[in-house]
Amino acid sequence: MAPASLEDGFDLIFTDTKGRTIQKHSSKALTLERSRIIDLGTIALGDNWEYPVPKALIKYMTQTQGTRPNVIGVLAEGFTEEEMDKFETLAKSGIDYMFNTEPYKTYKDYFTVYLCRVPSNESGASVTDGNGNITLKRDTAFDVRWGADSYSDMKGDPAKVQKYLKENIPEIVSGTLSYVDVPTLLIVNDTRYGGMNISYSNGWAYCIVPYAKNGAQMRWSFPSRVAVNPEDDSEGYRSPTSAELDAMGRHVGDWRNTLIHEFGGHGYGRLSDEYWSSSSASGPGAIDSHGWSVPLGLNVSGYYGKTPWSEDILNHLDEWVALNPDYARVGRYQGAKSSLYFRWRSEPTSCMIDNRPYYNLWSRILIVRRILSKAGVAFDMDEFKSRDVSVDPIRPSSSSTPASLKAARKKALAVPEMPPLPPPVLIEVD
Repeated sequence: MAPASLEDGFDLIFTDTKGRTIQKHSSKALTLERSRIIDLGTIALGDNWEYPVPKALIKYMTQTQGTRPNVIGVLAEGFTEEEMDKFETLAKSGIDYMFNTEPYKTYKDYFTVYLCRVPSNESGASVTDGNGNITLKRDTAFDVRWGADSYSDMKGDPAKVQKYLKENIPEIVSGTLSYVDVPTLLIVNDTRYGGMNISYSNGWAYCIVPYAKNGAQMRWSFPSRVAVNPEDDSEGYRSPTSAELDAMGRHVGDWRNTLIHEFGGHGYGRLSDEYWSSSSASGPGAIDSHGWSVPLGLNVSGYYGKTPWSEDILNHLDEWVALNPDYARVGRYQGAKSSLYFRWRSEPTSCMIDNRPYYNLWSRILIVRRILSKAGVAFDMDEFKSRDVSVDPIRPSSSSTPASLKAARKKALAVPEMPPLPPPVLIEVD
């Protein structure tokens, strides 16, 4: 080593025969001189060895908070070797959008995110007849396919996804985490509209999100019918008024809004859809996935009088509103989980209705509880309140005028409207 004076201390990096590394820091000042041997004594290395990150992986975000990382894998699907730069650009844009949406923005430091440059032999994804039968086969890494005009049969090969995670994600290779602990996002090099989440009762999920419409603008609307009597089990519907729609705002976005709905909402957050069909209706009753070992869909209730957000929010709503008037949005609103009747959500609108970059208060609580639980950190409601950000960027501001609302409405309606994304596929496993 060249002569040097290390007044601020130094780092030593040790590498073992498996290629794993461990770094140790000393604050001791050190002077390096010619022909001098320095005895550093015994250095206890411990067990926190880090496996090398494969060259095909980009460690885009690194966890700095919590005792365990929340690891996310973002995998390329349908990108050839020559298209890897395109994947990287899209992946960074999509992940940045998600982590600029609350509560992921505030709790970003609890996450490690890998962008996985997995090449396919052919571009795009396979095409089906809408019923699962492949009509055009493309040779891709994870066999993603869906219909030319239907996305309800969208799926990939979960065994191939799991195999890739087990062989490449450092925390899984080292045994720190299982593949079950790593929710996975497949960004697909295909312009067809769609998006799908497949969730398992053991907690794992993988999501499929294509680069729909080449990134062009899309619009998602609030349902055209609402229940007349949200506070009881009686049926009956009406159309929402223009004033009600203007108060919520009309959302225009792009493929990244599919990402925050499917992956941020369903895949990581384990939320159910909060939209509903104008003609579909369920009877009152329990939601099965609430009883899973890793519950899913606690943002939706099957009973008006037993909403999961009652104890934490509704029973103390005055206290919440005293902190922030935005919290007055919370209540019981009939219509959720594809059903116009007998399913309740906590706020009039949210990301799980029209893909806007806004998760409602109860959903933010559920997501933060999941983040902290996976990080090995206790959830504290007072701390949550002190850090919570409730801004919905789609809602009009207090300074909006009737003329500006009319102009915004006209501008939004000029963008093509997309149908709701399909409900997540739920799979119960032992």
